[in-house]
Amino acid sequence: MATDQNNQKQSASVPCDRLFQQTIAVQLDQVGRLREKNPKVARMLCQQIIQRLRPDAPPSLWAKAYMQLAHTLLYSGLMKSVVEVCRKSEPIIEKLDSTGHHYRCMLYAAFGAAYAFLGQIEKSLHYSQKLVDLAKGMENERELCRAYLNMGTVHSFIEDYPLALTFYSLALQLAEKNGEMVVEATTLHNMSILYLNMEHCQEALVFAERAHTIQTRLGSLPAIAQSLLTIASIYDRNQQYDCAMSYVRKAHRIAHGCGEHRVVAHCLSLRGWLCLKLNQYKQALRWFRKACTLWKNVDPTTEYPHILEGMATAYMKFGKPRAAQKLFLRLVEYATQRNVPSAAVNSCYALHELAKSNGDVQAALYWFEQYHHWYARWMDRTQLDQVTRQIMVETMARLSREHENYRTMLVELGTLIEKQRQEIARLTVERIVHLHASAASERNRTEPTFNPGNERRTCGQISSQDLSIIIEKFDYIHPGYINALRARVPSLTRTELLICVLLCLQFRTKEIAHLLKITPRTVFHHRENIRHKCGLDPKANLTVFLCSIGSEAS
Repeated sequence: MATDQNNQKQSASVPCDRLFQQTIAVQLDQVGRLREKNPKVARMLCQQIIQRLRPDAPPSLWAKAYMQLAHTLLYSGLMKSVVEVCRKSEPIIEKLDSTGHHYRCMLYAAFGAAYAFLGQIEKSLHYSQKLVDLAKGMENERELCRAYLNMGTVHSFIEDYPLALTFYSLALQLAEKNGEMVVEATTLHNMSILYLNMEHCQEALVFAERAHTIQTRLGSLPAIAQSLLTIASIYDRNQQYDCAMSYVRKAHRIAHGCGEHRVVAHCLSLRGWLCLKLNQYKQALRWFRKACTLWKNVDPTTEYPHILEGMATAYMKFGKPRAAQKLFLRLVEYATQRNVPSAAVNSCYALHELAKSNGDVQAALYWFEQYHHWYARWMDRTQLDQVTRQIMVETMARLSREHENYRTMLVELGTLIEKQRQEIARLTVERIVHLHASAASERNRTEPTFNPGNERRTCGQISSQDLSIIIEKFDYIHPGYINALRARVPSLTRTELLICVLLCLQFRTKEIAHLLKITPRTVFHHRENIRHKCGLDPKANLTVFLCSIGSEAS
């Protein structure tokens, strides 16, 4: 009796565990959809789900939970936490078989993006390259476009703009082809930032507005805040400070509401720079201090040069050169570690001016030499960027022309196909009407009895000459299709061959019955015969199979 009770408990626990795992998987999918709109709430829900997971849960479920949390943290800008979660989940994911490739892609993407933001470029490149190799091995274009996006982001961080543009262009092409709107919007946004750094505000604004349109359609609040911030930065570069302030306020409000701390810090920094340019030094210093405090909470291990430079400039305006000098030295150290010439040029010149004002000739000469060193490196990159931009503009113009020609060709081809389709339908009707009249007169003379199931009494009397006329028209649409079909299925009758042609033209059963002057049931029997001769499974789609023969023939 006790044994029976134990067996009943074990049998009841199995479906309960399966139901629990299915529930967890559904909840994780919901977190994935929620994180694009509100990563703060998604992060809390994901952490609660992980706490509820049992140690004996399947590794794939643990991998899914960890990766959802990692990408939610990535949306929130908590890069150190992303690295911690990825390190914890890496042994679990690497032990999975080929079914875990999707989680490996998510792992490498999270590692690559997080290390890029943390300034650990070598590690970021390592994981980004692993992601590219894995996506190519899987032959998965959706994962490959994310891999190219990661590579572009890494190279833009080290100001290798030509290579970054190349990867972004590849990512954008694959995203548009596969309908990956999130990747498309992110790539457009990153390209707008890249063009802004290259001082091409017109192109930057075009890409930023395109990204904002897609992100608004998707309803992703963090992405909307980022696009608004980028548009504000572009207006700031164009000296349209009122427009810039309006956009940065909107971005600040949205980012604060959805817990996007990194974007909030950027908004505070930009508001500080706008106040500096409007000669509101006290407010500028207040915004920069808030931004610096928030940035330390987001990522205490790295510096953000824009905030430091703004604070240093504000201290200079307030007549506090020592405080400004400390910040400029931190900026030079940051630029040296990450090889970012643009962050070092202004700082070295400011330190040169401070040393000169203090009468320290030796320090002034040293910082002047450093200024020329970094300025030369910055100019080399700028000239290379200009050449790359010219090449990109010419390539984009050529691709645009080719795309327009391709669209025109598709329209013309579609018109031709429709004309040939209508011609085939007309000829088929004419031939069947003629054959039915001939068959009726012959029956009256020779065979008084009528058998509705006899194919010879319906459309089976189509002659080789009649069928060749229809096939000739059909060859305009699918050259070589009939020969390929006959070679694949040589036992097809003339009627079945005609029905295959009509199915390939996307005619429905009722339309075929109307054209051939037979009942839909007769067409159904012909379809079943064709399916049997082709060796298809009963659940297989006959039309898809026939069209696949056409693609092989072409």
